[in-house]
Amino acid sequence: MNKRLIVIFSILIFVVLIIILTSAIFTLQKAEIYYYNEDGSKSLTPAYLTSDAVVGDFFGKSIFFLSEQDMIDSINAQFGQDYVIQIVRIFPNSVQVHMAKRNPVFYIMKDSISYLIDVFGYVVSDSATSSLGYVDITNLAEYVATIQEGAQVTWASDTWTSNFALIRATVNQLWQHNFNYNQVYLLVDEFSFDADTMTILTDNGASIVIKGVNNNLAQKIDSSIGVYYYQLLDTTTGITQIIVNDDGKVITNTQN
Repeated sequence: MNKRLIVIFSILIFVVLIIILTSAIFTLQKAEIYYYNEDGSKSLTPAYLTSDAVVGDFFGKSIFFLSEQDMIDSINAQFGQDYVIQIVRIFPNSVQVHMAKRNPVFYIMKDSISYLIDVFGYVVSDSATSSLGYVDITNLAEYVATIQEGAQVTWASDTWTSNFALIRATVNQLWQHNFNYNQVYLLVDEFSFDADTMTILTDNGASIVIKGVNNNLAQKIDSSIGVYYYQLLDTTTGITQIIVNDDGKVITNTQN
């Protein structure tokens, strides 16, 4: 008798649980949108980012079974100039969507089309009018596999996927040195690679050569930037190159 009651009670709990999970009360009805500046401070939300537009086809879906990643992908695809930082479920029937503007960092021309790419490798525009104000990586165009507005650029090999990840990491490390993404071009003119060595050609014509780029990159960037600024690397001093060795030791080359 006790076992029968336990079984009946378990079934009742299961039925009640199904009713709760599928109830309209717990289906997505609205979104609260929070918009941020590059420095993390809050900004006014653009008028086009309405609750209805952001929720889209996810309206009425169970809040319990909502795929946050699917929703992020959908919003990112719909609003190419912006990106989702995070989605937070708010029970019983809403979400908080935290978003920011995409900031193009890179310019690349491929097949006579000019693209702008952000630090995540996302193609923001396919109608750039100039490379001015961006880091020009057109020298890497031959290694691009696919590139189209509204999607991430893909690379022709694992090596170049890794190399572009290193470029992105370098830009993010420069951001730590108070370079906003729209200011990186003031320092960096071009990136190039030779095996495990990355060379950064600076805007004033000097170069920063980082060996063993896959190891301790952040530290090596910090060291080279320190030398670049504190020793005033430019053509007037005769110092034309900074080399960061595998072990992190910094060497400067001087014109004869």
